Amino acid sequence: NYALGLMKLVAIDDRNKNVDGNPFTYALKGEYGWKFDISDAEIIKYVKKFLSACNMLDIQYDVIVMCPTHSGINERFMKVISKRVNAKTLINDYFCKTETDYIQEFCIDHNKIEKDCKGDKIKMYEIEKKIDTALNNMGKYFESGKMDKTYIKYINHIVSLTNKYTESEAYKLFNEKRILVLDDTLSTGSTVSECVKVIQQYEPTVVDVITLLSKKYKK
Repeated sequence: NYALGLMKLVAIDDRNKNVDGNPFTYALKGEYGWKFDISDAEIIKYVKKFLSACNMLDIQYDVIVMCPTHSGINERFMKVISKRVNAKTLINDYFCKTETDYIQEFCIDHNKIEKDCKGDKIKMYEIEKKIDTALNNMGKYFESGKMDKTYIKYINHIVSLTNKYTESEAYKLFNEKRILVLDDTLSTGSTVSECVKVIQQYEPTVVDVITLLSKKYKK
């Protein structure tokens, strides 16, 4: 995980401090009241540091795969990496985010919740209520950064396939290949983990992950 490092961020409006898994992207776009409390020169310094780290990548990857995102940052991220990694294939349409309504209807693992709660109906209700509240605070698509990591394990299929590739095409893409997976922001790690699991079923030789940003959690 090659992160840009710690940058000082401030939230103008405290109500928005937890609106996203990583406020860095909002500071870049000037949204939700987030801004940088550092100079432009310092931001450029961090970007140069990241680009320098990119030069340490294994240049022998066969395929670069981008995790699903609705941020233009990830698209630009792929362009930067692809200039430094001589991959034969670039894929940005294999995965997509799962719609929140579909998650609520089909992807909550109630059996796992019941097992973990040992049948305690009150605990089950509390967990399911928190999951429902988190989902209701999301937009059209599931965002793992807006849900407590404790409850992510009860959500299945947080990433969907676009169905633009057949099984045989996917096998040719990934089997015995060196794969580099890109994600712009590592929040809970759930999205990129699910993407890697999907790719691993085709038995690639190597699957590496690189992220531009990584959220710092309190220990």
